[in-house]
Amino acid sequence: MASIIQAGFLEGLPEQENQRLLASARRHHYSAGEVVFHEGDPADSLHIVQRGRVAAGITTSYGNQVTFAISGVGEVFGDLALITPDAQRSTSIVAL
Repeated sequence: MASIIQAGFLEGLPEQENQRLLASARRHHYSAGEVVFHEGDPADSLHIVQRGRVAAGITTSYGNQVTFAISGVGEVFGDLALITPDAQRSTSIVAL
């Protein structure tokens, strides 16, 4: 999982914690248009874009879908899962 190290996400963490995170890492491929997770889902995983891009968006109170961020290679999303127990996703993420 060299991309995790290259993303610099583990910098400053104790080596034991680095190894624990690397051991739990899994690689997933998402096709364009595929949902990585939905707004309101449990925040139980961290993601690093290895190839391509993803869009982050929300549903407004009027039911409209609004994209507010695009993330590309090396960028991290879903990090709320690491710092907030029992959190829910605040956005939906879709592969582009």
